[in-house]
Amino acid sequence: MLASLLVALTPAFAASVTDMPPMLRGDVTVGYTFDTLRGSLQESSDDGKVEVAQRTLDAHLLTYRADFSAGPGVGVYVELPHWAKQDVSVTGATQMVYDPSTDSGTYVGTNALADGSVAKGSGVGGAWIGVRGTPWSEQFKDRNRVTWLLEGAVRTPDSTNFWGGKERGAGPGGLGWRLHSAFSRQRGASSPYLAVTWTQNRPLEVDTFRADGAALATAVTVDPADTLRLRIGTENTASQQEDTGAELRFDLHLTVDYASPSTVPSGVFLPGVLDTTAGTAVQHAERLAAGAGLGVTWRPMRNAELRVYGDAGTQLAQRQEHPYPVRTGGDTLVASVGTALTIRAR
Repeated sequence: MLASLLVALTPAFAASVTDMPPMLRGDVTVGYTFDTLRGSLQESSDDGKVEVAQRTLDAHLLTYRADFSAGPGVGVYVELPHWAKQDVSVTGATQMVYDPSTDSGTYVGTNALADGSVAKGSGVGGAWIGVRGTPWSEQFKDRNRVTWLLEGAVRTPDSTNFWGGKERGAGPGGLGWRLHSAFSRQRGASSPYLAVTWTQNRPLEVDTFRADGAALATAVTVDPADTLRLRIGTENTASQQEDTGAELRFDLHLTVDYASPSTVPSGVFLPGVLDTTAGTAVQHAERLAAGAGLGVTWRPMRNAELRVYGDAGTQLAQRQEHPYPVRTGGDTLVASVGTALTIRAR
């Protein structure tokens, strides 16, 4: 569900997954999304799996986007993400100590840590600049049987990010690439669709610090996860008025999200790690999640549209840092809710 909760988010802004403004027209969208991942952290020991904490990853994301169609089926866009808050927090956690029997760290049987944030940041991320087009479209004069949307974008590097810095920022921070493709077909009041999005995040170097500002490590190479999202669903029109352009639509969909293995600073996703690894580069395992969602799009008039959406799902167990035998539990749930307001020049 969360393709990469603390890396990159891509809300569905369009009226449908293959919608584009007419030639020499455009859209302006302001959106808000709240994403969360909640569940236990479990440590592998001789006695099996032991729950060592409850962890929550939250992201509050505002997105500002402008689309413009330069010709039939050809357009450009700019998208600016603004994280009001990114937060990794724990409850019921304990301090990690060195375990000589495993030559690693352990949380089992140690002193309690105060509940609260492990890492928290906010700020504006790099801007996405993209091109998009519909090589096939049911709206063309010689109508195709399906509409195919193809999109490519680049994200500019950002001087601040969630991984490090004295003042922790938000977002992945480095250069990024995104490819998106979607197919849909109008069948009466329904439009079945399939969409695939791949995002690549390039490595970057950061300096890491403790919460009190003390330096931990310099020039740490971070390689955020690349993500792949598959979404399949159908958009159904409940009501439509041709004269005013008013519409009410419902979108039912299933999603599968994959995130590749990544390199992150130790102590971002785990609390109270050993001083020997804190702030240094560690491997964060790949991740697989699946879920379902519902979206409602209300267009009171031709030039305005409001979308409200929500998704929920589950994530498979994932090792958090390679030096430590700690994984997410089978109770890990992911969810996302949001809204987007679009002003349409038509």
